[in-house]
Amino acid sequence: MDISAIPASLGRSLVRALDALLRRCLHVRSFTDDALCILRVSCGRARQAIILQDGTQIRPGDPVIDIHFWNERIPAMPEGGPDLRWAREMHRRFVASLRLLAQYLAESPSLNDVRAIRGEFGFLSGEALGAQSDLFRRLGLEVRRLRTARGAWGRFAEFWQNLFSYWLIWTYNPESLRGKRLLGLERCEVWISREALLGRYGARPAGAQVAPATRSSSAPGDRHATGAGF
Repeated sequence: MDISAIPASLGRSLVRALDALLRRCLHVRSFTDDALCILRVSCGRARQAIILQDGTQIRPGDPVIDIHFWNERIPAMPEGGPDLRWAREMHRRFVASLRLLAQYLAESPSLNDVRAIRGEFGFLSGEALGAQSDLFRRLGLEVRRLRTARGAWGRFAEFWQNLFSYWLIWTYNPESLRGKRLLGLERCEVWISREALLGRYGARPAGAQVAPATRSSSAPGDRHATGAGF
């Protein structure tokens, strides 16, 4: 046994345990048994008014579905950074996940009032941020940079969110951290309206099974913290 590997192994085990605890606290759940899916979901509410690119108006308190990366299923990034093969596999899994999500939304009457799908992720700034943003946009998702938190408490909370996102990347996809720093992590939201999701991804995947929907909405001010960048 390599003794030098024990601290890293223990640290990753602790991060996985904390990730599982947060998922339970935030009611993050899987919505399909399809092995291609790389997303989990929770129910939340919009924190502020926004208008999406297709004209959908979101008001504070409107129901939304929050998406979170299923970290264990994100394709492992090769040494030296992402290559074409990794990018194609990531794109394939993301498209499959959005199709499954569209099916789940369409088949869940309890989610008929959901106005949009939202995700909040920690992105590594620089070229990686641009590449990740381009991927989301090609998938039909809008990328919105979050404004820097105001006040001492806001900056403190943002730091811990970024730190945990960094830990998640270190645990599940450490190769993507090569040459990157914690302070280079930037939080962004991705959005797509219900209508846009169903219009683009609404074809039913053959043989896919989705889980019954349950509602456990977060308070309007809650932030979902289990999404890591890649």
